[in-house]
Amino acid sequence: MPLVYEPVGLKEFLEGSEPVRHGSTKGFIFWEDRGASLNEAVKKISVSPDHPFTGSPIHLLIGSEGGFTKGEIALAEEKGYQVVSLGRRILRAETAALSAVTLVQFLSGDMG
Repeated sequence: MPLVYEPVGLKEFLEGSEPVRHGSTKGFIFWEDRGASLNEAVKKISVSPDHPFTGSPIHLLIGSEGGFTKGEIALAEEKGYQVVSLGRRILRAETAALSAVTLVQFLSGDMG
């Protein structure tokens, strides 16, 4: 079941998130300027084709209106997040979040 957190600043989240600090989190940061395809990113963190994830939380970072800055993207990459794209179209933040969760669930085999 996806958990949805209250919006916080990216730096605050990255510095204050326990799993991120200890390097046990897998996650994606969505950016419209560049990034791997989500399909390829999910394959990269998969244990095997039959068991894509190990049970570790996967954080999906979605920017606010206007998106992330280059500095924010660099900080997230330093913390181990993969930069991914949702395609050529720029989505509203609330639409991007729903699309990202749905696609990750689908690609991970979580939707049957």
